[in-house]
Amino acid sequence: MTKSEIVERPVFQNLEEGSQFDQPPFSRLAYLAFAAGLFSLLSAFSTILLPAAMLAMAVGIAVVWKLSGDAPLGGRWLAQLGLALSAVAIVWSVSARAGVESYMYDEASHHAKLLLDTLSAGDKYEALELKHTESSRQLTGTNLANYYNSLGEEEKQGVQEFLNNSLTKSIITSGPGADWQFVRGVNVVNQDKQNYVTVEMVNRAGDGERVLVRMKRMLGVLSDPDKRNTTALWNFEDLSRP
Repeated sequence: MTKSEIVERPVFQNLEEGSQFDQPPFSRLAYLAFAAGLFSLLSAFSTILLPAAMLAMAVGIAVVWKLSGDAPLGGRWLAQLGLALSAVAIVWSVSARAGVESYMYDEASHHAKLLLDTLSAGDKYEALELKHTESSRQLTGTNLANYYNSLGEEEKQGVQEFLNNSLTKSIITSGPGADWQFVRGVNVVNQDKQNYVTVEMVNRAGDGERVLVRMKRMLGVLSDPDKRNTTALWNFEDLSRP
């Protein structure tokens, strides 16, 4: 047997080459779970994507469960990372939404109290002004009684419906000693650049009468002569009983 016929055999086998055969194949589902978790982070900036984050979490749970029972497939750690990302996104989104709603309720309650205090003081025409945004209200010193009584029939009908409403009359009857306080936020509805915020108020100085006040918050309104800055303007929409 010649030297050329002898097969060359290494004394030591390459451990890296051997380890490559020992590694299980990487599951494509792990990539899917990670990608879904990564995408779900966008829900932290927009609550509209919160359902997508919940779906990503469900996908992550399913993939981790499948890979845990399927030893020949690898990638469980990547699926777990995707699951963790979707969980963080959900907590982040819910916390951000709760903070925004808390701010909305706080602001709306201040404007609702102003409205109810104005009505309780008997200033019904001043209360009617609060149905308009600040830029649409009459100039200071205007005789509001004459202004509203001189409106056209269609506009005057809306004014009379508000003033003759039983709830409006009940609030006026409560008198200037009424103490209107915020009870709870009911809901926040977003539509275009407007937010409709409903809060519940109670008269703690009287018989505990409760009123739902629906406020409108308008965004994107130019508020300075240079037309550069915008602000949020509030006005009340309607009153109702709980």
